[in-house]
Amino acid sequence: MNSVYLHQYDPVVVSIAMLEHRDTAVIASIADKLKLELEAATLRFVDVLRFLRLAATKPNCRLAPPPRVQTGWDVFRASASYSAFCYQYTSHELACTKYTYAEREAGQADRDLRRTMALLQTRHQRLSANWQTTYMDAIAFCGVRVRGFTDYGPSQ
Repeated sequence: MNSVYLHQYDPVVVSIAMLEHRDTAVIASIADKLKLELEAATLRFVDVLRFLRLAATKPNCRLAPPPRVQTGWDVFRASASYSAFCYQYTSHELACTKYTYAEREAGQADRDLRRTMALLQTRHQRLSANWQTTYMDAIAFCGVRVRGFTDYGPSQ
C-alpha cells in the first residue's frame, strides 16, 4: 500500500481537469506491464488520477491506495511524463517511500487505506473494482507511502 503524507505546502486547488488527463503511453505501459486489456488499463489509470487528486487536495493527510491502484501508480511514477504531470496540476511532485516494518506492524498502512477509502466514498458514489481489497491483499502488499511534495520547477 502507498501512504500519502503531504508535508507543509500551500494548499492547491486541483482542477477536475486532472481527472480528464489521458496519457496514452502510460496507459499502454500499464496494459503491458500489468497484463491488462486496454479498457482495464485506462480504468486503472483513471483510478490512479483519482488517488493523486485526492492526495493533492488533502494536505498533511496520510493516504494509501489499495494494491491495484498502487501498481498503476508505480507504472505512472516510472514514466517520463510523471514529473511533468505533477507540475502541471499541482506545481509539486508526489513522491513516495516504503512503509517501515514498524509502521506495517503497527497497522499504519491499514489505517491510511481506510482513511483514503472514506474520503473517496464521500466524493464518488461508486468506485471501480480497483478500489476493492481484502485484508489478505493488504497484508501481503508491503507498499509505499508518499513522503510529500518535492518542490521543483520547470527545467531551464
